[in-house]
Amino acid sequence: PVFFKDNFGGDFSYYDLDKIHFFASLLSELGDSRLLIQNLDNFQNWLTSEHDSAALKIQALCCIMSVCKRCPQLLYEQDRGRKIEAALQRTLSRASLETKTISSTGVFGFKFLA
Repeated sequence: PVFFKDNFGGDFSYYDLDKIHFFASLLSELGDSRLLIQNLDNFQNWLTSEHDSAALKIQALCCIMSVCKRCPQLLYEQDRGRKIEAALQRTLSRASLETKTISSTGVFGFKFLA
């Protein structure tokens, strides 16, 4: 779309980070991947940076996967693959491995959760 190319030269780093995840998924599905390739460094930075926006990280990963599906050689440039792998490993290693079991007991028609 012309809007994404004309505004800020298509560089997503100038856009409001709270709004990018609304249209990034659309861009990852477009047939023309030039805009995604142009912003591959931005997607990598958003995925690997320390911020709390899960939506932005998810969209960044989707866009990276879309680019790599079309141009896999770009994953090996500038050691992108290792940086992305390290970011995913950090994210997954911080995830809780605990599971919570909820049991209930019925007494006089009331359920009590434990």
